[in-house]
Amino acid sequence: MDDDMDFDGFISDIDTIFYGRVSYDAWGNYQPDENAPSGEQEFWNTIHSKINLFFQRSIGKMKMQHSSIPIL
Repeated sequence: MDDDMDFDGFISDIDTIFYGRVSYDAWGNYQPDENAPSGEQEFWNTIHSKINLFFQRSIGKMKMQHSSIPIL
């Protein structure tokens, strides 16, 4: 990501992340390695502290450690 995007600032200003199945597979359960730099660990702690909403066409077996499925 480009530094001028201020992605950290963007993430700190939001309270909810909407995921589709593909983005959830990539980001939703990602955990950095325990030896990852503290900045990376802090980034992912911030991501996982948000309200996470997940959308897909059908409910299958998903590991969802940081998210919930709202009943609409």
